[in-house]
Amino acid sequence: MTENKEKSVTSSVLSIAALVIAIVSFAFSLIPFLGVLAIVSGSLALILSVIAYFTAAPKQSKTLILAVFIVSIFSIIFSYWQYQNIKALSDVLSGKAEKTIQQTPDDLEEIQQLESLDSLNSNYNEMKSRLDSM
Repeated sequence: MTENKEKSVTSSVLSIAALVIAIVSFAFSLIPFLGVLAIVSGSLALILSVIAYFTAAPKQSKTLILAVFIVSIFSIIFSYWQYQNIKALSDVLSGKAEKTIQQTPDDLEEIQQLESLDSLNSNYNEMKSRLDSM
């Protein structure tokens, strides 16, 4: 009887700790960009809920443990979703960066050609003004 009571207390403490971590993790997973970090705390809550489930006494209610399990799963799912969005965004941005880097030499050549044309034009005007003054 004492063993079941000890199991029950241990399981209750684990499930309450896991519930607090899961709720904080779920709330944190909804924050844009920072929610990716909630995958760690969500996984911790998931592990604690599994441990609490298996340490529970046979006749103990497992409703709280299952609720923690579900909340931690949602936390992990939202965190992973944010990770995928950030990854897609970085892929898009890196593609634009590569395009810009590839385009830059062409732009530099064009700028250099325009500068050389400007210098030729100024040299021509200078030579013309010298010839006119003679």
